[in-house]
Amino acid sequence: MIVVSANRINHGELIVCVPLTSEKSKHANKTIPAHDIRIPAALIIPVSTEPPIPRDSIALCEQVTCCDRTRLVQHWATLTPDALEAVKIGLQNVLGF
Repeated sequence: MIVVSANRINHGELIVCVPLTSEKSKHANKTIPAHDIRIPAALIIPVSTEPPIPRDSIALCEQVTCCDRTRLVQHWATLTPDALEAVKIGLQNVLGF
């Protein structure tokens, strides 16, 4: 999950997230929609040396959701500013603003 809610929101019970998948079969041999954002592993910065190791992934911006913050048990990586900007554009395509 990519947390996309503002920090002031993140202190509450619910956090706004975009699912992240490394499963490429969904888009095998076809162009991905503008709202699904490819994020190369090089743009995913691990916060520790523990697994999981970053892999090329896809942010599924059309599946933006709220989740209980207790479900997010570990912060294992951070996206680069370029990757975050791409996710922002994907969300703009989905939400229309």
